[in-house]
Amino acid sequence: YPLEDFLVPTYKYLHNEFGIETQVIRHILISVPSFYEMSLETSIRPMLQFMRGDMKMRRSQIKRVLAHFPAVLKMDVQTVEICVNLLQNAFGFKREEAIDVMVSSPVILQDISPKRLNETNRFLEKELFLSEKEIRKILLKETEILLLKVSLDFQPKVDLMKENVGFTAEEMKKFLLKFPEFLCLNLSKD
Repeated sequence: YPLEDFLVPTYKYLHNEFGIETQVIRHILISVPSFYEMSLETSIRPMLQFMRGDMKMRRSQIKRVLAHFPAVLKMDVQTVEICVNLLQNAFGFKREEAIDVMVSSPVILQDISPKRLNETNRFLEKELFLSEKEIRKILLKETEILLLKVSLDFQPKVDLMKENVGFTAEEMKKFLLKFPEFLCLNLSKD
């Protein structure tokens, strides 16, 4: 059966209300096998209404989140709200900025924790001497940084640049402000 016949009410809601294309809905089904068992009224609609209403996300932002992290539909509204609040509290993001970070890299919803955010913030602030404003600038440009671990990802790269290239702390700071994606590079020889 075509997907449209299988999930008629859910398909119509996603397609008509949010402009979600059939291929994205298929991706959701493949990524979240329990999706076909989820209730439109008690699971899907409340989350999407929360995103559109309380979070004031545009249709395009909702589509991006669903396409890149369909498991958000299995989450409860409070968990998503907590994630947004964590971003606001840890980095001083305005609510809209925290939502933009979540939309840019929605997978952070599954792996966000106060401990990791504080560790990241502390490293960027204390080791790289970045101001709160500079940290926000870097994170808005390269949200994937929030998925990384200081000891496994940041520290080895910073050490490499300081030891092998001879960067001073100030040069490292300037470099990362210009190229924050450097922290996300895989430097392993595999």
